Amino acid sequence: GFQRMKGLKFLSLSMNELATFKENPLKQNLLLEQVNLTGNPWICDEKLLHMNDWLKKYEAYKEGAICKDPPEYYNYTVQS
Repeated sequence: GFQRMKGLKFLSLSMNELATFKENPLKQNLLLEQVNLTGNPWICDEKLLHMNDWLKKYEAYKEGAICKDPPEYYNYTVQS
């Protein structure tokens, strides 16, 4: 996966029907400057918590990464 792409700087995963990550597939990409996670139906439960601190680095895409489930977090940003 992305672990082999050590020089990756920009990544768009938008509009891919992603809902969660079992683990953070991007944490080893230290040169990554921008990541776009918008337009995915994120399930904002404990399985996504491990991504929270890491995602805070990418404020530019915070608004577009929106929770779809569970209902109590519907329309919250993933980082909320």
